[in-house]
Amino acid sequence: MTHEQFIQERRYLSNVLPATIEWYTQSLHWLGTESPTADDLKAFVIRMREKGLKPTTCNNRIRAVNAYQFLIKRCLRRQRRRSVIGTLLMTRPQLVQRETRIITPVSFTVLLVMMRRLPQEQKTRKLRS
Repeated sequence: MTHEQFIQERRYLSNVLPATIEWYTQSLHWLGTESPTADDLKAFVIRMREKGLKPTTCNNRIRAVNAYQFLIKRCLRRQRRRSVIGTLLMTRPQLVQRETRIITPVSFTVLLVMMRRLPQEQKTRKLRS
């Protein structure tokens, strides 16, 4: 599996946010190779630390590379199973949960009632901030 395939799978099948895709892209750029060995992984960390990245930033990048390696291992396991079973395994894409904030007519009415109760100078002060 290439880095581009990994990013496409995350984008379209896992439905991750664009900022997460950028994080994966940057992290895999630091890695450099598509099939890393143990020595490649050590060199990956050393290269980041030599460039001045903080340990927490390195840990962040390592998390992205671990996700990439986990997906590679999962793909290899599926290929082995397919050769034995002969069926295609498919997972459902995950849906991103996003919070939607809506002002309902009731909450808007409550807001208007509260605004009417405030003296005029407090209303203007509240509206400015």
